[in-house]
Amino acid sequence: MPGSGNLRVVAKNTAYNFFTQVFVIAVSFLSFPILVRKLSADGFGLLSLIWIVVGYFSLLDLGVSRAITKYVAEALAAGDRPLIRRICWTSLSLSAIVGAVVGLALLAAIGPVISGVFHIPAAMAGEAYASLVIAAFGIPLMLANGMIRGIQSAYQRFDMVNAFQAVMGLAQWLGSVAIVLMGGGVFHVVLLTVVIRVVAAAAGVWLLRSLDEGIFTGIRLWDGHLAKRLLSFGGWVSVSQVVSPLFIYLDRLMIGSFLALTAVAYYTVPQETVMRMLVLPLSLTTALYPVFSGGTVSPGGQLTSGALYTRSVLYIALIALPLTAVLVLVAPEVLTLWMGKEFSAASSLSLRILACGFCISSVAQVPFTALHAFGRPDLTAKYHAAELPLMVALNLLLIPVLGIAGAALASLVRVTLDAILLFRGVRRHIAFPGIPGRAAFWTSRGTALMVLLALLIAAALAVGSSVVRVSAAALFLPAYALFVWRYALNDGDKQLMMRLRARFVGGIS
Repeated sequence: MPGSGNLRVVAKNTAYNFFTQVFVIAVSFLSFPILVRKLSADGFGLLSLIWIVVGYFSLLDLGVSRAITKYVAEALAAGDRPLIRRICWTSLSLSAIVGAVVGLALLAAIGPVISGVFHIPAAMAGEAYASLVIAAFGIPLMLANGMIRGIQSAYQRFDMVNAFQAVMGLAQWLGSVAIVLMGGGVFHVVLLTVVIRVVAAAAGVWLLRSLDEGIFTGIRLWDGHLAKRLLSFGGWVSVSQVVSPLFIYLDRLMIGSFLALTAVAYYTVPQETVMRMLVLPLSLTTALYPVFSGGTVSPGGQLTSGALYTRSVLYIALIALPLTAVLVLVAPEVLTLWMGKEFSAASSLSLRILACGFCISSVAQVPFTALHAFGRPDLTAKYHAAELPLMVALNLLLIPVLGIAGAALASLVRVTLDAILLFRGVRRHIAFPGIPGRAAFWTSRGTALMVLLALLIAAALAVGSSVVRVSAAALFLPAYALFVWRYALNDGDKQLMMRLRARFVGGIS
């Protein structure tokens, strides 16, 4: 089966990505209550706003970090070491230049941000100003870390990528907790954030020698032609990087405009829950990206990429479907246990709708990644640019009528359209051969599975009893697992699953 060897590597790297993200999320979850209590709600709110501002500004790397992974992976597949070194040093130089410009822009915007955008209380204005200043100086280093991560990803060294992520996350959250317990404030936490990035950038550059022993030989900091290529590719990527957060935050802003502020909270919790669930498909597609990129130049790479593409879509769909079904069935019970009955009554329908969007968006991550790897980030950028006004129009139409469920429905329509465009884009521009036998599954047993799943959910929801819904979910999962093992996976899939089970039962190696 083409791509089987690569699929094992991708599966291992996916595990690295997934478990690291879960670890960091868990540490942050445990740290939140302490930070809120010690900084006060206002102080933690200020810290969150600063992190949002810095995080958004850090996205303005012009898409170069993603371009690096593509071009280094291609050069690796072609065996062109000198080109790899020029890409690495040119990209790091770009991070310094772009980071300096972005940092200066943030410095210039600090006054309006404090007084006009966030309306920070006068008592906290001084601390907010000092925190944003130190954060602005740290932006070039944040961009440099992104470039280094892109290089490591191209080499498929996700053990290294995730070791950095885990150490940085642990240092950030535990260090922040230690600072506030010793009486420190927001400024000290932001200073810690910058210091961690400084150390990480220095360590990352030093460890480049473990990827290429000659990386520090004959250093050439700038190659104008390569810089143009990186910026050309990255420019389209940056469009999506700028627009994508708007899909998340615009509906919250519009809910706040049309409805009460409590409605924003009722919508934010299910939306954030669904976003966190995307960690699994994103862990996979992050690992797929350098493999797809290298496949554009390696002999037989197109066939290998096609096999990986088809199997990845299948695996994500098979995992996302039961998660969606269970969440749709027991959304009220989950929210009641977590947030209380009042919150559950207001948010359950939105969570169910957003869960359906999660299933569609999960599968769509694969064609999105493939289009970038095969040099068509312009398509994803154009799709997002076209979807933004549609999203705004749907929210304007649906929120006044349906409340937060209208915002969830608008999101579902948007991600469905996005998935259709992405899959059509891949089919039109990339020749994927597929895997024999898959079409038969989706046209026969796969269709039966979808029908049975829909009937089960409809019947359970019609009854309306919590006991019935929870029981249906409990019975559905093992039945679904048996069905998938028997009919959806072939012998190669099953052998791969058994090997991965044997590998990871004793720990990731």
